[in-house]
Amino acid sequence: MSESKKVIFVGGTAYSGSTFFHMMLGNDPHGFACGEVRWSFHPHRSDHVNRLCSCGDPNCWIWQTVLKEGAQKVYELIFQTFPDVNFIVDSSKSPYWIHDQSNYLRARGYDVRHLLIWKSPAEFAASKIKRKEPDWAGDWSKYHRLYFSLIDEFGLIGYQDLSHRPELLAEVCHYVDLPYVAGKENFWEKEHHILGGNYSAKLHLGGKAAKRYATEEHHQQGAQRHQTIYYVDQQDDALAQEVQKHAALVADIDDFLKEEEGFRVVRKSEIPGTLRRSSFYLALGRMKYVGMTKKGQWTYRPDSRRAASLDHSLSGIGNS
Repeated sequence: MSESKKVIFVGGTAYSGSTFFHMMLGNDPHGFACGEVRWSFHPHRSDHVNRLCSCGDPNCWIWQTVLKEGAQKVYELIFQTFPDVNFIVDSSKSPYWIHDQSNYLRARGYDVRHLLIWKSPAEFAASKIKRKEPDWAGDWSKYHRLYFSLIDEFGLIGYQDLSHRPELLAEVCHYVDLPYVAGKENFWEKEHHILGGNYSAKLHLGGKAAKRYATEEHHQQGAQRHQTIYYVDQQDDALAQEVQKHAALVADIDDFLKEEEGFRVVRKSEIPGTLRRSSFYLALGRMKYVGMTKKGQWTYRPDSRRAASLDHSLSGIGNS
């Protein structure tokens, strides 16, 4: 496989903005944003199976074609299905998935890049609390420490920075060697075929999906709805107090993430060891990851793809 074919993995916690960010990157005649494709092979909940494509077609031929060969072949089949596509953007987010797929793809000559989009502790707490998901601090710190431990180099950008300064997308594109043209951030102007992802991001999509996800916000002008849907300044004193309860580790990670405004490149060697996970924790985490995958596949996907997907998930054990 020629290195002209590129796969870009977007990492981030839940509600981090990864869905709209990866669709911005995929907004190119030669790009394909695939969404959270990982869940099709590693289901942990019933709604991870047979997810509706963002195009709105419940029988989207693209995913019926692409998913049939299992996790290892998903990117290759996208490239084969769309010969004009030169790069794929995957927003699956799981550090284990990103780590394993990156190793597999690089061994086969693909150009692999990593990006991490992040929310501040207060922003993430607000997203979790309004959904009645209380353990925001544990989820936020665990995700970033795991990502820092498994990914050797990545481009880092804040959700707030990108929302307020979409021109930063040009810097991101330069880092991952993608062409940038004015208006690339208007991802709703292209029909995407993504699986999973954030509901709010889908409000922007046109075509068949507009009928399914339409709200009043969908009909606003592009720049206005970009601002009103995607970013609300968090000035709540109660949120600030909530963040303070988990001050030590959360503050250290937050300080590292916001060390510089805008976009920057980070290497694992630059990250303090206290912000990463031990090899023992990584081994335990890998076992849990594989166990949840196995349970989910037997529960939610008793079909011919299960064995191939499980073999791939097991292949990463010991490689962290």
